Amino acid sequence: MQKKYRLFIFDLDGTLIDSVLDLTDALNYTFETLNVGCQRESSEVRAVVGNGSRRLILDLLPEGKSDLVDDAYPIFLEYYSQHCSTKTVVFNGVREFLEMIKADSTARAALLTNKPTSAMDILLGRLNFTELFDVVVGADTLSGVKPDPIGINHIVETLSIPKSQTVMIGDAFNDIEVAKRAGVASIGIEGGLGRSFEYPDMVVQNFKELLSLGIL
Repeated sequence: MQKKYRLFIFDLDGTLIDSVLDLTDALNYTFETLNVGCQRESSEVRAVVGNGSRRLILDLLPEGKSDLVDDAYPIFLEYYSQHCSTKTVVFNGVREFLEMIKADSTARAALLTNKPTSAMDILLGRLNFTELFDVVVGADTLSGVKPDPIGINHIVETLSIPKSQTVMIGDAFNDIEVAKRAGVASIGIEGGLGRSFEYPDMVVQNFKELLSLGIL
């Protein structure tokens, strides 16, 4: 019999949503504004997304121009906050799963993302996700980001649910690593942005498969 959980902690980008096109537009607007001299393809953004906006910019600035990251970050953040839902799509089955958790009086949903809180709040509102989460933790909510376990520890303590009844669901290395460091179960989503992770407790292709597992 499959174990059931009470606390479901989700990554955002690549797990619940495909935000790559909006992130790419924001990055290219930033580079154009600063006359960086290059534009990036969505495939390049897809390969490195998930470590926060500042790291995204740093990873994709041309060689020798990393010193522009401090100038680039506020430009990127302002543009992205205004356009964060233009091309972003919610993966199939996600809303249904979140609504099932909301309807279960014994279950809770939390969000743990390395996306800046300001952009995260705007995006959740535009996607009508805000009311579906009991706790949300962004890049600047606490003193550390994934894979630092401080986020999971904060969520577990806030909701008073044991780690033995908690599962982290994500599509990238940091999501599985943070679960290991915090001592909670993990589920890897392979069908998100197609990124790699190591040794989750369970692997699914998408939320349709997750819904069929009977973990709620």
